[in-house]
Amino acid sequence: MSKAYIPAQLRRKILEQAHGCCEYCSQPELFSFSPHEIDHVIAEKHGGTTTADNLAFACKLCNTFKGVILHLLTQKPMKLRHFIIHDAIAGENTFNSTARS
Repeated sequence: MSKAYIPAQLRRKILEQAHGCCEYCSQPELFSFSPHEIDHVIAEKHGGTTTADNLAFACKLCNTFKGVILHLLTQKPMKLRHFIIHDAIAGENTFNSTARS
């Protein structure tokens, strides 16, 4: 949960730039089971600021799992490779788009 208050004018700006869609996966909020959220791209606890260039409109799923993915991307390549391979064996699609690249 964010500690920072996001002013209404800044919230409107983020919503307008996202055109009502998650800025990570492009899912429209209209077709989501829960409302989208304003997300700090770089979390406050990691030095992220509450400014327009560090805020994104995110669906609940992307906002929830983004931290885990970013954490893994900062790990050693072998650890990330192991995680991707483990997911593939388990039949999960967590890194499906990464695997195709």
